[in-house]
Amino acid sequence: MTHSLAVRASSLASRLPTSLVLLSSILLVACSDDDPDTLPLNISNELQGVWERSGYGSFLQVENSRLSVYEATRATCHLRDSGAAADFIAAFPEVHVDDDLLQLGESALDVPMLFNRVDALPAVCEEPIDSSAAEMFDHVWHSFNDHYAFFNERGVDWLAQYDLWRPTLGEQSTQGELEAALIGLLSPIDDTHVSLTVDGGSVFNPAEFKGFFQDLIDEFESQDVIADEASYISTVIGQWRQDLQGNYIGEAFSTTDDNHPGLLEWGVLGDSVGYLRIAQLYTDFESTGDEQLSVFDSVLDVALTELAETSGLIIDVRLTPGGRDAVSLAVANRFADTERAVVSKAARDYQGLGAIQTLTISPSEHLNYQNPVVLITSGFSASATEVLTLLLRSLPQVTHLGESTNGALSDVLERGLPNGWEFTLSNEVYLDASGQSFEAVGIPPEVVVPVLDKAARDRGEDSAINAAFDVLGLPSPYNAFSPEG
Repeated sequence: MTHSLAVRASSLASRLPTSLVLLSSILLVACSDDDPDTLPLNISNELQGVWERSGYGSFLQVENSRLSVYEATRATCHLRDSGAAADFIAAFPEVHVDDDLLQLGESALDVPMLFNRVDALPAVCEEPIDSSAAEMFDHVWHSFNDHYAFFNERGVDWLAQYDLWRPTLGEQSTQGELEAALIGLLSPIDDTHVSLTVDGGSVFNPAEFKGFFQDLIDEFESQDVIADEASYISTVIGQWRQDLQGNYIGEAFSTTDDNHPGLLEWGVLGDSVGYLRIAQLYTDFESTGDEQLSVFDSVLDVALTELAETSGLIIDVRLTPGGRDAVSLAVANRFADTERAVVSKAARDYQGLGAIQTLTISPSEHLNYQNPVVLITSGFSASATEVLTLLLRSLPQVTHLGESTNGALSDVLERGLPNGWEFTLSNEVYLDASGQSFEAVGIPPEVVVPVLDKAARDRGEDSAINAAFDVLGLPSPYNAFSPEG
């Protein structure tokens, strides 16, 4: 059963990294008569030719001042965009060309995109797909067939899906029929990072909600006071936030300035335990990676200064849907005691795993926090939030509490179609320091507790906060601020 498409669309948007969507947005506004001499002098000539992002099916073709982006499978190819190479290069703060290797990064902390020089575009790109329903369906199927990394983990027979849905389309099939076929094709994939966007508007995502969020849906369906699912969930979350502030802190949260209200919230629970809630691990879709890191560094400086004298800290990401890995790394660095290689990732395609890239944490140059930390996660904690979870779990002073995370760690591989529709899939395998993958199953907490238990909520209590105080060896401050106290 698909629940609350509007809620899905808004939460999905916060999980999408910019990656090649950024490239497309740059190229869409590019002009056709740019002078190649406007490129940086050390890049103008070195950039010419064809570049492949191995394992991703992404190709860049640079001819004089023009740059084109192709998205290819073994059987199909889509010309995504074409525009000015100078605009493309200018959008990346981190650009390095070393003979046959091109590295593009959106910030100093990002794991760069790696492109290798190749002799030519794939032969299939000589005839890119057209806007017929059949060709677009085939391109979607082949894109998943070549690059989706978790059919086995998610129990999907992809060939059977083709046999079931491809016959529903013919030469004269409409866009509506194509939409129905693609939704049917993708429906068995229980993956937050799989989506279909139609006409830049409605988003279909086949993933089932996990953990407490599914519990709230079940609660909604068993009551008849509030008629709208999204309104019910919003009401519950609003009451929980009100009770947390009133019964555990005794005052409103401190928060970020007017430019990014609610991005982070913090306060002191009881006498000595800090509380830091991270709403999302990005600021917006327009700012550069470095600009977003600057915002988080500035806000973390304020929050950790105010919480510096606390005996312990609770980091709450149970309502954090994702964001940018670079921001996760910047947050985790605030708690690192030494340099550690913690997380690795590699693209998996039809040939297997590709080159491994590593995320390494090290103490930040900014204000750091070294007292005991309890991290609260839920089944809603996805994507970059799960990366943050892996990073923090590697630290000796951190205890992971709550529900298992969502199990959608891979970055999103974004793809387009000639009719303007877009689809996304998961093609990267993330591993912790021991080589374990948590895709499809989630990262299990060390201490398992309900994160928004209804019985506790009805009393104005927070089951996860109470458990976090147990971990810290302190009595819950609930009675200190509740009306009964």
